[in-house]
Amino acid sequence: MNAILPETLSLVKAVLVPVVTLAAVWLGWRLSLSSQRTQRRLDRLTSRCFALSQVMNVVDNVPYDLTSEQLLAKLESDEDFRNNLVYRMLRLFGLRNELFASLDRELVRFLDTRFRPLFVVRVGSYELLPGRLAQFASAVLDLRSSVQEVEDRLLAEHEKFMT
Repeated sequence: MNAILPETLSLVKAVLVPVVTLAAVWLGWRLSLSSQRTQRRLDRLTSRCFALSQVMNVVDNVPYDLTSEQLLAKLESDEDFRNNLVYRMLRLFGLRNELFASLDRELVRFLDTRFRPLFVVRVGSYELLPGRLAQFASAVLDLRSSVQEVEDRLLAEHEKFMT
């Protein structure tokens, strides 16, 4: 019995060291994988927030105090305001192409279905189609609402991520 005990202890020591080392390596790998996933989620959320901030910079050019009818009246009566707003909204097409991977799908869909049909595309330029001013005013205000919804959703996702 006394001869078996030292041999058993040496066998346990010989097996225990590689098992503990293997367990430590596995645990380190799992923690690294978890950290990488968290970092990717954070990077994705950051890029989505950046894309949204770029769209918000454009949408902030829409006066917040105007209703759809008031905006339409201002667009019809003030040519400088109309041209400035149309040109600023055209920036959204560039943002759609530049930030496609990060831009919220709802905003991409909105630009494709509500904004693009309002414009005629020529080489290097977009022009608002004649007679589409009312639809443009409505689309601009709807875009502002959509941007607010996306912002609320991203803020909720950010809060969830941080907890």
